Amino acid sequence: MAEVRPFGPYLPDEAMLEICLQTAVGIWRTTEDVHSDNLGLNDLDYCRGFHPLCDWCNVNADCPKFQAASIPSDSACGLELEELAMLKERKTALEGRIADAEERIRQTYNLIGTQDWISTGDHRFRVATVAGRRTLDRSLLVDKLTLLTGDELRAQAALEQCEQAGRAHERLYIGKVHKPLNPAA
Repeated sequence: MAEVRPFGPYLPDEAMLEICLQTAVGIWRTTEDVHSDNLGLNDLDYCRGFHPLCDWCNVNADCPKFQAASIPSDSACGLELEELAMLKERKTALEGRIADAEERIRQTYNLIGTQDWISTGDHRFRVATVAGRRTLDRSLLVDKLTLLTGDELRAQAALEQCEQAGRAHERLYIGKVHKPLNPAA
């Protein structure tokens, strides 16, 4: 808890507040429509985008979010998708084994007590200290800019003006389908 710092003050954003209120009203009206049988459950809107918890959901096999074009699992594309999923699982397992092996080698290197390279025939290795990654503490920077300018809003605005967003890119999501335990149900 030593790293906890106060922040604020929170200044409300009227546009965001209005969006939240409109969303709440929409949810309430939809709930009333379902309870009064004016709207069926199959007619409800739902989030169609990816969510990180989807892979962990026990009922994602028949979730309407994942209704999509189905391809035969024995087709070329289906086989390639299955192979990719299997390779990614193996990659995760290999990364764990690699991390364990690297830790054992670092420990061995430290036990040998040298700063030089160690050769094992076709390979050589050495443990070196590398500088840590540099990061920017946004809240600390805002605090410092506020001290310099005397205005937290101007400090926040200056920081936002200096931010850059990376280019959009494609990402392939692969998720496990959790089949029902009792298919007859």
